[in-house]
Amino acid sequence: MPRMHSPNQGSGASLLRDNEWRAVATRLGLSPREAEITRLALADLTEARIAAELGLSPSTVHTYTRRLYKKLNVASRVQLLVAVMRDFLAHESLRPEECAALIVAQIDVNYSDDVC
Repeated sequence: MPRMHSPNQGSGASLLRDNEWRAVATRLGLSPREAEITRLALADLTEARIAAELGLSPSTVHTYTRRLYKKLNVASRVQLLVAVMRDFLAHESLRPEECAALIVAQIDVNYSDDVC
């Protein structure tokens, strides 16, 4: 069954199961801290909010984010999402409709009509 976003959680918190996040982070070569920041960024938290969650300064989170983007060769959170999902989908055996449901759920959560 596809994973769906819970309205009470950030999308990154429920996008993948814990074991799936660990596997993706390992394959992408992310440190534990980079993996935490990635997951919270995909939950649509600001750098300031991520800093508060992890007990870091916003400047430290910004540095991690910049290095993370460079490591994964991305320039935005959307590209970060694509990199994570590309890795996940390349290593999972999901039916096409499950893949589509995951992607559509993520897009619906992160991009409301008033932003477009």
